[in-house]
Amino acid sequence: MTELSGKPILIYLKSLSGGAGKSAAQYASTLVSLGHRVTLAAGQVDAGLAAGLPPQVALTTLGMRAQIPPLGGLVGIIRKLRPGIVLVVGMTNGATLALALALARARPLVIHREANAPRALLASMSPLRRLLGRMSARIAYARADIIICLTQGMKQEIEADWRVAPDQLRLIPNGVALPRMAPDPRPLSNPPVILTVARLSVQKDIPTLLRAFALLRARREVQLQIAGDGPERTALEALVAELGIAQDVTFLGHVSDPAPLYHAAHVTVLSSVFEGFPNTLIEALAQGCPVVATDCPTGPAEVIDSDAVGYLARMRDPEDLAAKLEQALDRNFDPAALRARAEHFSENRLRERIKRLFETLDGQGASAYRCQMPQHSRSVP
Repeated sequence: MTELSGKPILIYLKSLSGGAGKSAAQYASTLVSLGHRVTLAAGQVDAGLAAGLPPQVALTTLGMRAQIPPLGGLVGIIRKLRPGIVLVVGMTNGATLALALALARARPLVIHREANAPRALLASMSPLRRLLGRMSARIAYARADIIICLTQGMKQEIEADWRVAPDQLRLIPNGVALPRMAPDPRPLSNPPVILTVARLSVQKDIPTLLRAFALLRARREVQLQIAGDGPERTALEALVAELGIAQDVTFLGHVSDPAPLYHAAHVTVLSSVFEGFPNTLIEALAQGCPVVATDCPTGPAEVIDSDAVGYLARMRDPEDLAAKLEQALDRNFDPAALRARAEHFSENRLRERIKRLFETLDGQGASAYRCQMPQHSRSVP
């Protein structure tokens, strides 16, 4: 028996929604399947994600006002549960957790799962938000005993920028649900369809994609489908009109299940300036659809590891992105190779990686992993 054996596991994030919420739900589901007692606590909860949780997961809604983290509720549940392990997702949530643990006078093992490449994320913020983000990252990483990174690039960045010891870092990519069977042959249309599935935000740099598409459309007949919504939609629709491509671009809005879109598309494209982990690329490959992505930090280069599955383009470079899209459209890809690459990032692989991590913790105990990280880390640009 170790000091962690039999103790409950608490998973915390401010909002059980989006990609971070889905990941937290995956971890909770895997851990209860391994026999752990798991409580998932969030300030607000997406009903769809909540409905998909196994009944063994104890879901607690802490409540939240005006997007303020639910510090009081988090302190209360820590005092009530006295967890042996707390898993937290993202730097802001990690800072809230660190404060809550101090107020609750609790010292569980803290596993911090980072959700984005911190360097690029901080660089994208306004000066005030960047300052607050740096403070959050310092606090969160200083309190973490183990930091889960989604990509090798993220792992290297956190080690270099925040002086985290290499043995505190674990590489566990996201896991994507794959079709149980190989999809049927794809019913490709004419003209060909390029698909992007993304939140319409500055991070995804859809303007570069639209300019690349306009260049490509001037050379050949092709269509673009944009699945997703977000704050940039109005500006993007105006840019589509300005570029004269409105007849060939379709805004689909939010699509709850994009699998049929991937299955019917000739190419899926991601034009981001930074990523945590590019799930959309894996989802496309699983449907036998080749991919093109900008070589942004971090993740696309680790998914597109050869031109057997797609191509990487330079960030913010419409000409290069258009050229890579044209290469992908002109090539016949092996669907089996595409699906084999997706399998490396499957939910089953994620479960195996989580199982190995927690078996190691159970076997060696928390004291073997207590963080020795200095309290003042080097800030990032």
